[in-house]
Amino acid sequence: MLSETDREPISEELIKEKVRDLSKDRSLDPKQMNTALRKLFDGKSPSRFHDSVAVYMKIDSIVDQIAASRQRDNILSILNDERFGQMYDSALMTEWLNEPQHPFLIITELRALIDEFTSLMKEDKEHILQTGYPRFAFYRHAGLHRLAPLYYTRIPLSIKAIHQRLVLNLPEDDYNGTDTNEETSGDRPFNSIYSSLSPSSDTDGEQRLVFNWPDDDYQKAAIIEEIPKNYAIRLEGLREIIFELKVKVLDALPKLLATGYASRLWKSSAEIIVENIGADDVDFCLLTEGIYHKELGNYDRIWNHAAGGLADLFAFIGECYLELSVGLYSGVRHELGDLVKMVGTPPYPRLTMANYFDYPRHKAAVIDRATTLYIAKRKEYDDGWRDYLEKADKLVENDVGYMRDGQFLKRSELPEYEASKPAYLSHLIRAIRSGETPFNVPVCHLKHPGFSHSADFHTCVKGGETYSLSSMQALAIKAYHDDFINGTPDVGDNHILKVVLGSKRDKLSLVFANKKDKRIFDNLIREGERKSTHRLNI
Repeated sequence: MLSETDREPISEELIKEKVRDLSKDRSLDPKQMNTALRKLFDGKSPSRFHDSVAVYMKIDSIVDQIAASRQRDNILSILNDERFGQMYDSALMTEWLNEPQHPFLIITELRALIDEFTSLMKEDKEHILQTGYPRFAFYRHAGLHRLAPLYYTRIPLSIKAIHQRLVLNLPEDDYNGTDTNEETSGDRPFNSIYSSLSPSSDTDGEQRLVFNWPDDDYQKAAIIEEIPKNYAIRLEGLREIIFELKVKVLDALPKLLATGYASRLWKSSAEIIVENIGADDVDFCLLTEGIYHKELGNYDRIWNHAAGGLADLFAFIGECYLELSVGLYSGVRHELGDLVKMVGTPPYPRLTMANYFDYPRHKAAVIDRATTLYIAKRKEYDDGWRDYLEKADKLVENDVGYMRDGQFLKRSELPEYEASKPAYLSHLIRAIRSGETPFNVPVCHLKHPGFSHSADFHTCVKGGETYSLSSMQALAIKAYHDDFINGTPDVGDNHILKVVLGSKRDKLSLVFANKKDKRIFDNLIREGERKSTHRLNI
Protein backbone atom coordinates (compact mmCIF):
# COMPACT_ATOMS: atom_id res chain seq x y z
CA MET A 1 0.00 0.00 0.00
CA LEU A 2 1.13 3.52 -0.76
CA SER A 3 2.31 6.14 1.68
CA GLU A 4 1.75 9.85 1.17
CA THR A 5 5.33 10.25 -0.06
CA ASP A 6 4.64 7.82 -2.89
CA ARG A 7 2.00 10.07 -4.39
CA GLU A 8 2.62 12.65 -7.05
CA PRO A 9 0.23 15.33 -8.38
CA ILE A 10 -0.62 15.49 -12.08
CA SER A 11 0.06 18.76 -13.93
CA GLU A 12 -2.74 20.97 -15.29
CA GLU A 13 -1.48 20.39 -18.84
CA LEU A 14 -1.71 16.61 -18.48
CA ILE A 15 -5.23 16.84 -17.03
CA LYS A 16 -6.34 18.98 -19.98
CA GLU A 17 -4.80 16.47 -22.38
CA LYS A 18 -6.60 13.59 -20.68
CA VAL A 19 -9.89 15.51 -20.71
CA ARG A 20 -9.57 15.90 -24.49
CA ASP A 21 -8.75 12.21 -24.94
CA LEU A 22 -11.56 10.91 -22.71
CA SER A 23 -14.26 13.30 -23.92
CA LYS A 24 -13.54 12.65 -27.59
CA ASP A 25 -15.92 10.12 -29.24
CA ARG A 26 -17.68 9.47 -25.93
CA SER A 27 -20.16 12.38 -26.01
CA LEU A 28 -19.03 13.50 -22.55
CA ASP A 29 -19.10 17.08 -21.35
CA PRO A 30 -15.44 18.30 -21.22
CA LYS A 31 -16.19 20.65 -18.32
CA GLN A 32 -17.69 17.88 -16.21
CA MET A 33 -14.81 15.55 -17.18
CA ASN A 34 -12.31 18.25 -16.22
CA THR A 35 -13.96 18.63 -12.80
CA ALA A 36 -13.91 14.86 -12.24
CA LEU A 37 -10.24 14.47 -13.22
CA ARG A 38 -9.11 17.44 -11.14
CA LYS A 39 -10.74 15.80 -8.15
CA LEU A 40 -9.05 12.49 -8.91
CA PHE A 41 -5.57 13.84 -9.51
CA ASP A 42 -5.21 16.25 -6.62
CA GLY A 43 -2.07 14.52 -5.37
CA LYS A 44 -3.81 11.95 -3.20
CA SER A 45 -4.23 8.85 -5.26
CA PRO A 46 -7.69 7.22 -5.14
CA SER A 47 -6.03 3.80 -5.40
CA ARG A 48 -4.54 1.92 -2.46
CA PHE A 49 -1.91 0.37 -4.71
CA HIS A 50 -1.14 2.94 -7.41
CA ASP A 51 0.10 6.49 -7.11
CA SER A 52 -1.61 9.27 -9.09
CA VAL A 53 0.74 8.88 -12.06
CA ALA A 54 -0.14 5.21 -12.41
CA VAL A 55 -3.87 5.95 -12.09
CA TYR A 56 -3.48 8.63 -14.76
CA MET A 57 -1.88 6.07 -17.08
CA LYS A 58 -4.62 3.51 -16.41
CA ILE A 59 -7.67 5.78 -16.42
CA ASP A 60 -8.33 5.28 -20.18
CA SER A 61 -8.59 1.52 -19.65
CA ILE A 62 -11.01 2.00 -16.72
CA VAL A 63 -13.21 4.40 -18.71
CA ASP A 64 -13.24 1.89 -21.59
CA GLN A 65 -14.39 -0.81 -19.17
CA ILE A 66 -17.22 1.41 -17.91
CA ALA A 67 -18.19 2.34 -21.49
CA ALA A 68 -18.38 -1.36 -22.41
CA SER A 69 -20.55 -2.24 -19.40
CA ARG A 70 -24.19 -1.88 -18.47
CA GLN A 71 -23.18 1.36 -16.70
CA ARG A 72 -22.01 2.99 -19.95
CA ASP A 73 -24.20 6.04 -19.31
CA ASN A 74 -22.71 6.65 -15.85
CA ILE A 75 -19.05 7.31 -16.66
CA LEU A 76 -18.93 10.77 -15.07
CA SER A 77 -20.90 9.79 -11.99
CA ILE A 78 -18.58 6.81 -11.40
CA LEU A 79 -15.48 9.02 -11.74
CA ASN A 80 -17.03 11.43 -9.21
CA ASP A 81 -18.08 8.67 -6.82
CA GLU A 82 -16.23 8.81 -3.48
CA ARG A 83 -15.78 5.04 -3.80
CA PHE A 84 -13.98 5.35 -7.14
CA GLY A 85 -10.60 4.30 -5.67
CA GLN A 86 -12.09 1.00 -4.51
CA MET A 87 -13.83 0.54 -7.88
CA TYR A 88 -10.57 1.30 -9.73
CA ASP A 89 -8.67 -1.35 -7.75
CA SER A 90 -11.48 -3.89 -8.09
CA ALA A 91 -11.80 -3.32 -11.85
CA LEU A 92 -8.11 -4.09 -12.32
CA MET A 93 -8.42 -7.13 -10.07
CA THR A 94 -11.40 -8.44 -12.05
CA GLU A 95 -9.59 -7.98 -15.34
CA TRP A 96 -6.50 -9.77 -14.00
CA LEU A 97 -8.37 -12.73 -12.52
CA ASN A 98 -9.96 -13.44 -15.91
CA GLU A 99 -6.62 -13.75 -17.73
CA PRO A 100 -5.83 -17.42 -18.43
CA GLN A 101 -2.60 -17.84 -16.49
CA HIS A 102 -3.39 -16.34 -13.06
CA PRO A 103 -3.68 -19.11 -10.48
CA PHE A 104 -6.36 -18.20 -7.92
CA LEU A 105 -6.64 -21.90 -7.07
CA ILE A 106 -7.42 -23.76 -3.91
CA ILE A 107 -4.75 -26.24 -2.82
CA THR A 108 -6.54 -29.35 -4.13
CA GLU A 109 -6.83 -27.75 -7.58
CA LEU A 110 -3.17 -26.73 -7.54
CA ARG A 111 -2.17 -30.30 -6.68
CA ALA A 112 -4.25 -31.69 -9.55
CA LEU A 113 -2.80 -29.15 -11.96
CA ILE A 114 0.78 -30.06 -10.99
CA ASP A 115 -0.01 -33.76 -11.56
CA GLU A 116 -1.49 -33.00 -14.99
CA PHE A 117 1.47 -30.83 -16.00
CA THR A 118 4.00 -33.44 -14.84
CA SER A 119 2.23 -36.12 -16.89
CA LEU A 120 2.49 -33.91 -19.99
CA MET A 121 6.20 -33.40 -19.34
CA LYS A 122 6.82 -37.13 -18.98
CA GLU A 123 4.89 -37.89 -22.19
CA ASP A 124 6.97 -35.29 -24.04
CA LYS A 125 10.31 -36.25 -22.47
CA GLU A 126 12.03 -37.36 -25.68
CA HIS A 127 11.22 -34.15 -27.56
CA ILE A 128 12.13 -31.91 -24.62
CA LEU A 129 15.49 -33.63 -24.12
CA GLN A 130 16.28 -33.48 -27.83
CA THR A 131 15.24 -29.89 -28.56
CA GLY A 132 14.62 -28.05 -25.28
CA TYR A 133 11.08 -27.27 -26.45
CA PRO A 134 7.89 -28.91 -25.17
CA ARG A 135 5.17 -29.70 -27.67
CA PHE A 136 2.62 -28.00 -25.45
CA ALA A 137 1.99 -24.57 -23.93
CA PHE A 138 0.43 -24.74 -20.46
CA TYR A 139 -1.34 -21.40 -20.02
CA ARG A 140 -3.42 -22.40 -17.01
CA HIS A 141 -0.65 -21.58 -14.55
CA ALA A 142 2.15 -19.13 -15.29
CA GLY A 143 4.64 -20.83 -12.95
CA LEU A 144 4.11 -24.27 -14.51
CA HIS A 145 4.05 -22.79 -18.00
CA ARG A 146 7.58 -21.40 -17.45
CA LEU A 147 8.77 -24.87 -16.41
CA ALA A 148 7.74 -26.49 -19.70
CA PRO A 149 10.82 -25.61 -21.84
CA LEU A 150 14.31 -26.76 -20.91
CA TYR A 151 17.34 -24.76 -22.08
CA TYR A 152 16.30 -24.44 -25.74
CA THR A 153 19.35 -23.41 -27.75
CA ARG A 154 18.35 -23.63 -31.42
CA ILE A 155 15.80 -21.89 -33.64
CA PRO A 156 13.03 -23.77 -35.47
CA LEU A 157 11.96 -22.76 -38.96
CA SER A 158 8.38 -22.49 -37.78
CA ILE A 159 6.00 -23.48 -35.01
CA LYS A 160 2.41 -24.48 -35.57
CA ALA A 161 -0.07 -23.92 -32.76
CA ILE A 162 -2.75 -26.48 -33.46
CA HIS A 163 -5.54 -24.58 -31.65
CA GLN A 164 -4.86 -21.45 -33.64
CA ARG A 165 -3.92 -23.23 -36.89
CA LEU A 166 -1.12 -20.72 -37.24
CA VAL A 167 2.22 -21.21 -39.01
CA LEU A 168 4.86 -18.48 -39.15
CA ASN A 169 8.00 -19.27 -41.11
CA LEU A 170 11.47 -18.21 -40.08
CA PRO A 171 13.93 -17.99 -42.99
CA GLU A 172 16.46 -20.81 -42.61
CA ASP A 173 19.49 -18.68 -43.35
CA ASP A 174 18.52 -15.48 -41.55
CA TYR A 175 17.15 -15.29 -38.04
CA ASN A 176 18.24 -11.69 -37.48
CA GLY A 177 15.98 -10.57 -40.31
CA THR A 178 16.20 -7.16 -41.92
CA ASP A 179 16.24 -3.74 -40.36
CA THR A 180 12.86 -2.50 -39.21
CA ASN A 181 11.26 0.91 -39.56
CA GLU A 182 9.41 2.97 -36.99
CA GLU A 183 6.11 1.35 -37.87
CA THR A 184 7.01 -2.34 -37.50
CA SER A 185 9.82 -1.51 -35.08
CA GLY A 186 11.39 -4.59 -33.64
CA ASP A 187 9.26 -7.40 -35.06
CA ARG A 188 12.22 -9.71 -35.65
CA PRO A 189 11.32 -13.14 -37.04
CA PHE A 190 12.00 -15.07 -33.83
CA ASN A 191 9.85 -12.56 -31.97
CA SER A 192 7.08 -12.94 -34.55
CA ILE A 193 6.86 -16.68 -34.02
CA TYR A 194 6.42 -16.41 -30.30
CA SER A 195 4.34 -13.25 -30.03
CA SER A 196 1.62 -14.96 -32.06
CA LEU A 197 1.44 -17.93 -29.72
CA SER A 198 0.01 -16.37 -26.60
CA PRO A 199 -2.97 -17.05 -24.34
CA SER A 200 -6.25 -15.64 -25.60
CA SER A 201 -9.92 -15.74 -24.75
CA ASP A 202 -10.54 -18.58 -27.22
CA THR A 203 -7.77 -20.76 -25.80
CA ASP A 204 -8.73 -23.34 -23.17
CA GLY A 205 -5.42 -22.91 -21.42
CA GLU A 206 -3.30 -25.35 -23.39
CA GLN A 207 -1.96 -25.41 -26.95
CA ARG A 208 -0.31 -28.26 -28.81
CA LEU A 209 2.74 -27.15 -30.77
CA VAL A 210 4.38 -28.65 -33.86
CA PHE A 211 7.99 -27.70 -34.65
CA ASN A 212 9.50 -27.54 -38.13
CA TRP A 213 13.29 -28.04 -38.27
CA PRO A 214 15.61 -27.70 -41.31
CA ASP A 215 15.34 -31.02 -43.23
CA ASP A 216 13.51 -32.35 -40.15
CA ASP A 217 16.88 -32.34 -38.38
CA TYR A 218 17.21 -30.43 -35.10
CA GLN A 219 21.01 -30.45 -35.35
CA LYS A 220 20.86 -28.41 -38.58
CA ALA A 221 19.07 -25.55 -36.87
CA ALA A 222 20.97 -22.37 -36.03
CA ILE A 223 22.09 -21.85 -32.44
CA ILE A 224 20.54 -18.74 -30.84
CA GLU A 225 23.05 -15.96 -31.39
CA GLU A 226 23.16 -14.77 -27.76
CA ILE A 227 24.06 -18.22 -26.41
CA PRO A 228 27.79 -19.01 -26.92
CA LYS A 229 28.25 -22.29 -28.79
CA ASN A 230 30.18 -23.96 -25.95
CA TYR A 231 27.41 -22.95 -23.53
CA ALA A 232 24.77 -24.38 -25.88
CA ILE A 233 26.58 -27.72 -26.09
CA ARG A 234 26.87 -27.99 -22.32
CA LEU A 235 23.23 -26.97 -21.80
CA GLU A 236 22.06 -29.65 -24.22
CA GLY A 237 24.13 -32.18 -22.27
CA LEU A 238 22.57 -31.07 -18.97
CA ARG A 239 18.95 -31.37 -20.10
CA GLU A 240 18.45 -34.92 -18.86
CA ILE A 241 19.85 -34.14 -15.39
CA ILE A 242 17.63 -31.07 -14.98
CA PHE A 243 14.60 -32.84 -16.49
CA GLU A 244 14.86 -35.69 -13.98
CA LEU A 245 15.36 -33.18 -11.15
CA LYS A 246 12.23 -31.25 -12.18
CA VAL A 247 10.17 -34.45 -12.40
CA LYS A 248 11.28 -35.59 -8.93
CA VAL A 249 10.36 -32.24 -7.39
CA LEU A 250 7.05 -32.00 -9.27
CA ASP A 251 6.13 -35.57 -8.31
CA ALA A 252 6.72 -34.68 -4.64
CA LEU A 253 4.99 -31.29 -4.51
CA PRO A 254 1.32 -32.45 -4.60
CA LYS A 255 1.94 -34.74 -1.61
CA LEU A 256 3.83 -32.00 0.22
CA LEU A 257 1.05 -29.48 -0.47
CA ALA A 258 -1.43 -31.97 1.00
CA THR A 259 0.40 -31.89 4.35
CA GLY A 260 -0.32 -28.17 4.73
CA TYR A 261 3.18 -27.52 6.15
CA ALA A 262 5.25 -24.94 4.25
CA SER A 263 8.46 -25.77 6.16
CA ARG A 264 8.16 -29.46 5.29
CA LEU A 265 7.58 -28.60 1.61
CA TRP A 266 10.76 -26.52 1.51
CA LYS A 267 12.88 -29.03 3.44
CA SER A 268 11.88 -31.96 1.23
CA SER A 269 12.27 -29.99 -2.02
CA ALA A 270 15.71 -28.78 -0.91
CA GLU A 271 16.81 -32.34 -0.12
CA ILE A 272 15.80 -33.50 -3.60
CA ILE A 273 17.82 -30.68 -5.20
CA VAL A 274 20.93 -31.26 -3.09
CA GLU A 275 20.87 -35.01 -3.77
CA ASN A 276 20.45 -34.75 -7.54
CA ILE A 277 22.70 -31.97 -8.83
CA GLY A 278 26.24 -30.78 -8.13
CA ALA A 279 27.52 -27.29 -7.45
CA ASP A 280 29.41 -26.98 -10.77
CA ASP A 281 26.22 -27.61 -12.74
CA VAL A 282 24.19 -25.31 -10.48
CA ASP A 283 26.64 -22.45 -10.99
CA PHE A 284 26.70 -22.93 -14.77
CA CYS A 285 22.91 -23.24 -15.09
CA LEU A 286 22.14 -20.14 -13.04
CA LEU A 287 24.79 -18.07 -14.79
CA THR A 288 23.48 -19.14 -18.20
CA GLU A 289 19.83 -18.59 -17.27
CA GLY A 290 20.68 -14.91 -16.96
CA ILE A 291 21.11 -14.94 -20.76
CA TYR A 292 17.54 -16.17 -21.22
CA HIS A 293 16.01 -13.62 -18.87
CA LYS A 294 18.12 -10.69 -20.01
CA GLU A 295 19.07 -11.27 -23.64
CA LEU A 296 16.20 -13.33 -25.06
CA GLY A 297 13.35 -11.19 -23.75
CA ASN A 298 12.91 -9.55 -27.14
CA TYR A 299 12.32 -12.89 -28.87
CA ASP A 300 10.47 -15.37 -26.71
CA ARG A 301 6.89 -14.38 -25.97
CA ILE A 302 5.40 -17.84 -25.48
CA TRP A 303 7.42 -18.87 -22.40
CA ASN A 304 8.26 -15.32 -21.25
CA HIS A 305 11.94 -15.99 -22.04
CA ALA A 306 12.04 -18.69 -19.38
CA ALA A 307 14.84 -21.24 -19.58
CA GLY A 308 12.65 -23.75 -17.75
CA GLY A 309 15.67 -24.55 -15.60
CA LEU A 310 16.77 -24.25 -12.01
CA ALA A 311 15.64 -20.67 -11.34
CA ASP A 312 12.16 -21.40 -12.72
CA LEU A 313 12.01 -24.57 -10.60
CA PHE A 314 13.00 -22.66 -7.45
CA ALA A 315 10.44 -19.96 -8.33
CA PHE A 316 7.63 -22.52 -8.59
CA ILE A 317 8.65 -24.22 -5.35
CA GLY A 318 8.49 -20.74 -3.82
CA GLU A 319 4.96 -20.19 -5.12
CA CYS A 320 3.82 -23.44 -3.50
CA TYR A 321 5.68 -22.62 -0.26
CA LEU A 322 4.12 -19.15 -0.08
CA GLU A 323 0.64 -20.42 -0.89
CA LEU A 324 0.83 -22.72 2.13
CA SER A 325 2.30 -20.09 4.43
CA VAL A 326 0.26 -17.04 3.30
CA GLY A 327 -2.67 -18.35 1.25
CA LEU A 328 -2.86 -15.33 -1.06
CA TYR A 329 -4.61 -16.94 -4.04
CA SER A 330 -6.67 -19.49 -2.14
CA GLY A 331 -7.77 -16.69 0.24
CA VAL A 332 -8.97 -14.53 -2.65
CA ARG A 333 -10.72 -17.53 -4.17
CA HIS A 334 -12.53 -18.28 -0.90
CA GLU A 335 -13.63 -14.64 -0.56
CA LEU A 336 -15.07 -14.63 -4.10
CA GLY A 337 -17.32 -17.60 -3.30
CA ASP A 338 -19.98 -18.28 -5.92
CA LEU A 339 -18.76 -15.49 -8.21
CA VAL A 340 -16.31 -18.10 -9.49
CA LYS A 341 -17.40 -20.65 -12.06
CA MET A 342 -15.52 -23.55 -13.64
CA VAL A 343 -15.09 -23.13 -17.39
CA GLY A 344 -13.25 -24.79 -20.25
CA THR A 345 -11.97 -28.28 -20.89
CA PRO A 346 -10.47 -29.25 -18.54
CA PRO A 347 -12.47 -26.97 -16.18
CA TYR A 348 -10.68 -23.99 -14.69
CA PRO A 349 -11.90 -21.20 -12.35
CA ARG A 350 -13.05 -17.90 -13.84
CA LEU A 351 -15.20 -15.05 -12.60
CA THR A 352 -18.81 -15.15 -13.80
CA MET A 353 -18.31 -11.83 -15.64
CA ALA A 354 -15.11 -10.27 -16.98
CA ASN A 355 -16.11 -6.62 -16.45
CA TYR A 356 -16.38 -5.35 -12.86
CA PHE A 357 -18.87 -2.64 -13.88
CA ASP A 358 -21.34 -5.28 -15.12
CA TYR A 359 -21.86 -6.70 -11.62
CA PRO A 360 -24.82 -5.55 -9.53
CA ARG A 361 -23.82 -3.64 -6.41
CA HIS A 362 -24.10 -6.54 -3.92
CA LYS A 363 -21.87 -8.75 -6.10
CA ALA A 364 -19.42 -5.93 -6.85
CA ALA A 365 -19.07 -5.61 -3.06
CA VAL A 366 -17.81 -9.21 -2.95
CA ILE A 367 -15.07 -8.34 -5.46
CA ASP A 368 -14.30 -5.23 -3.39
CA ARG A 369 -13.73 -7.42 -0.32
CA ALA A 370 -11.58 -9.88 -2.30
CA THR A 371 -9.51 -6.99 -3.64
CA THR A 372 -9.05 -5.56 -0.15
CA LEU A 373 -7.95 -8.98 1.07
CA TYR A 374 -5.49 -9.30 -1.82
CA ILE A 375 -3.93 -5.91 -1.10
CA ALA A 376 -3.66 -6.72 2.63
CA LYS A 377 -2.11 -10.13 2.01
CA ARG A 378 0.18 -8.92 -0.78
CA LYS A 379 2.63 -7.29 1.65
CA GLU A 380 2.78 -10.48 3.71
CA TYR A 381 3.27 -12.42 0.47
CA ASP A 382 6.11 -10.18 -0.73
CA ASP A 383 7.78 -10.32 2.71
CA GLY A 384 7.47 -14.11 2.51
CA TRP A 385 9.23 -14.08 -0.84
CA ARG A 386 12.17 -12.22 0.67
CA ASP A 387 12.47 -14.88 3.36
CA TYR A 388 12.18 -17.64 0.76
CA LEU A 389 14.90 -16.10 -1.41
CA GLU A 390 17.23 -16.10 1.57
CA LYS A 391 16.56 -19.83 2.04
CA ALA A 392 17.10 -20.52 -1.67
CA ASP A 393 20.31 -18.50 -1.84
CA LYS A 394 21.66 -20.25 1.27
CA LEU A 395 20.91 -23.64 -0.25
CA VAL A 396 22.66 -22.81 -3.52
CA GLU A 397 25.62 -21.01 -1.96
CA ASN A 398 26.27 -23.34 0.99
CA ASP A 399 24.48 -26.69 0.82
CA VAL A 400 24.67 -27.79 -2.82
CA GLY A 401 28.11 -29.36 -2.96
CA TYR A 402 30.68 -31.54 -4.70
CA MET A 403 31.76 -35.14 -4.68
CA ARG A 404 35.37 -35.37 -3.46
CA ASP A 405 36.95 -38.83 -3.34
CA GLY A 406 33.52 -40.43 -3.25
CA GLN A 407 32.35 -38.18 -0.42
CA PHE A 408 29.73 -35.43 -0.70
CA LEU A 409 30.90 -32.09 0.69
CA LYS A 410 28.82 -28.94 1.03
CA ARG A 411 30.32 -25.76 -0.37
CA SER A 412 30.70 -24.38 3.15
CA GLU A 413 32.83 -27.41 4.08
CA LEU A 414 35.40 -26.74 1.34
CA PRO A 415 38.64 -24.95 2.23
CA GLU A 416 38.33 -22.72 -0.87
CA TYR A 417 34.73 -21.72 -0.05
CA GLU A 418 34.02 -18.02 -0.61
CA ALA A 419 31.10 -16.62 1.35
CA SER A 420 30.91 -13.58 -0.97
CA LYS A 421 29.71 -15.67 -3.91
CA PRO A 422 27.10 -13.64 -5.91
CA ALA A 423 23.45 -14.51 -5.37
CA TYR A 424 22.46 -15.27 -8.97
CA LEU A 425 19.42 -17.24 -7.91
CA SER A 426 17.47 -14.54 -6.07
CA HIS A 427 18.25 -12.09 -8.89
CA LEU A 428 16.78 -14.50 -11.45
CA ILE A 429 13.69 -15.25 -9.36
CA ARG A 430 13.00 -11.54 -8.97
CA ALA A 431 13.18 -11.23 -12.77
CA ILE A 432 10.81 -14.19 -13.17
CA ARG A 433 8.29 -12.66 -10.74
CA SER A 434 8.33 -9.11 -12.16
CA GLY A 435 4.84 -7.92 -13.08
CA GLU A 436 3.18 -10.56 -10.89
CA THR A 437 0.36 -8.31 -9.73
CA PRO A 438 -3.12 -7.42 -10.99
CA PHE A 439 -2.21 -3.74 -10.81
CA ASN A 440 0.05 -4.17 -13.79
CA VAL A 441 1.42 -0.74 -14.22
CA PRO A 442 4.68 -2.21 -12.91
CA VAL A 443 5.27 -1.74 -9.20
CA CYS A 444 8.89 -0.92 -10.10
CA HIS A 445 7.87 2.68 -10.79
CA LEU A 446 7.86 3.20 -7.03
CA LYS A 447 11.66 2.77 -7.26
CA HIS A 448 11.81 5.79 -9.58
CA PRO A 449 8.96 8.07 -8.41
CA GLY A 450 9.63 10.74 -11.04
CA PHE A 451 9.26 8.26 -13.89
CA SER A 452 6.36 5.94 -14.76
CA HIS A 453 5.54 3.81 -17.76
CA SER A 454 2.81 1.66 -19.24
CA ALA A 455 3.26 -2.12 -19.21
CA ASP A 456 4.63 -2.10 -22.79
CA PHE A 457 6.59 1.19 -22.41
CA HIS A 458 4.72 2.84 -25.29
CA THR A 459 3.70 5.57 -22.83
CA CYS A 460 6.21 7.07 -20.39
CA VAL A 461 5.68 9.94 -17.94
CA LYS A 462 8.60 11.87 -16.49
CA GLY A 463 8.30 15.01 -14.40
CA GLY A 464 4.67 15.50 -15.42
CA GLU A 465 5.52 15.24 -19.14
CA THR A 466 4.01 12.41 -21.22
CA TYR A 467 5.99 10.73 -24.01
CA SER A 468 4.43 8.49 -26.67
CA LEU A 469 6.98 5.99 -28.00
CA SER A 470 7.14 3.86 -31.13
CA SER A 471 7.58 0.10 -30.68
CA MET A 472 11.32 0.30 -31.37
CA GLN A 473 11.78 3.19 -28.95
CA ALA A 474 9.72 1.36 -26.31
CA LEU A 475 12.03 -1.67 -26.57
CA ALA A 476 15.08 0.55 -26.10
CA ILE A 477 13.64 2.39 -23.07
CA LYS A 478 12.54 -0.93 -21.54
CA ALA A 479 16.11 -2.27 -21.86
CA TYR A 480 17.55 0.83 -20.14
CA HIS A 481 14.84 0.61 -17.48
CA ASP A 482 15.44 -3.08 -16.74
CA ASP A 483 19.17 -2.50 -16.31
CA PHE A 484 18.47 0.48 -14.05
CA ILE A 485 16.28 -1.72 -11.83
CA ASN A 486 19.02 -4.38 -11.82
CA GLY A 487 21.57 -1.83 -10.57
CA THR A 488 23.53 -1.84 -13.84
CA PRO A 489 22.24 1.33 -15.55
CA ASP A 490 24.85 1.86 -18.30
CA VAL A 491 24.17 -0.11 -21.50
CA GLY A 492 26.35 -0.18 -24.61
CA ASP A 493 24.89 1.47 -27.72
CA ASN A 494 25.86 -1.52 -29.85
CA HIS A 495 23.93 -3.86 -27.53
CA ILE A 496 20.79 -1.72 -27.78
CA LEU A 497 21.01 -1.42 -31.57
CA LYS A 498 22.05 -4.94 -32.55
CA VAL A 499 20.72 -7.17 -29.77
CA VAL A 500 17.67 -5.38 -28.38
CA LEU A 501 16.40 -3.76 -31.59
CA GLY A 502 17.95 -5.98 -34.29
CA SER A 503 18.74 -2.79 -36.21
CA LYS A 504 21.41 -2.08 -38.83
CA ARG A 505 21.66 1.54 -37.74
CA ASP A 506 25.04 2.55 -36.35
CA LYS A 507 23.91 5.43 -34.11
CA LEU A 508 21.43 5.29 -31.26
CA SER A 509 20.18 8.81 -32.04
CA LEU A 510 18.87 7.57 -35.42
CA VAL A 511 16.21 5.58 -33.57
CA PHE A 512 14.98 8.98 -32.30
CA ALA A 513 15.55 10.90 -35.53
CA ASN A 514 12.72 13.41 -36.01
CA LYS A 515 12.02 16.49 -33.92
CA LYS A 516 9.34 14.84 -31.76
CA ASP A 517 11.54 11.81 -31.14
CA LYS A 518 14.57 13.97 -30.30
CA ARG A 519 12.56 15.32 -27.35
CA ILE A 520 12.18 11.71 -26.12
CA PHE A 521 15.89 11.02 -26.57
CA ASP A 522 16.99 14.22 -24.83
CA ASN A 523 14.67 13.77 -21.83
CA LEU A 524 14.56 10.02 -21.24
CA ILE A 525 18.13 8.98 -22.12
CA ARG A 526 21.53 10.34 -21.11
CA GLU A 527 25.14 9.36 -21.65
CA GLY A 528 26.68 6.69 -19.43
CA GLU A 529 29.98 6.77 -17.60
CA ARG A 530 31.85 5.27 -20.56
CA LYS A 531 31.98 6.24 -24.22
CA SER A 532 29.26 4.68 -26.41
CA THR A 533 27.05 3.83 -23.44
CA HIS A 534 23.76 5.40 -22.36
CA ARG A 535 21.33 5.02 -19.47
CA LEU A 536 17.81 5.99 -18.48
CA ASN A 537 17.77 9.67 -17.49
CA ILE A 538 16.28 9.30 -14.00
